[in-house]
Amino acid sequence: MPDLFPLKASKAQIDAAVQAFYDAQLQHAREEIEASAFDWSDLAQIFLKVRAESETSQVLVVASYLEDQVTRLIKRQLLMPIPLLQRSAFSAGLVLYQTSATD
Repeated sequence: MPDLFPLKASKAQIDAAVQAFYDAQLQHAREEIEASAFDWSDLAQIFLKVRAESETSQVLVVASYLEDQVTRLIKRQLLMPIPLLQRSAFSAGLVLYQTSATD
């Protein structure tokens, strides 16, 4: 029976490759997060407006605001191109993208 995996690698080589891939993905995620614009400017005004409200009202208003912001952020991310294959040592610099449909 032919060997389906003719390339042999030691555990150390595989671990190094996995770590390099993980580090590259982590760096990409950090860059994406830093590049995303998340506007918190109106949060101070919301806190000032709810000061006179009950604690329950404060929690509900702030939680609703945070939910809206997170939902907006997720929608924005879902409308961006979705990388199918990130640049890595395994892809030889090839980056494929699947573009998402727009509304």
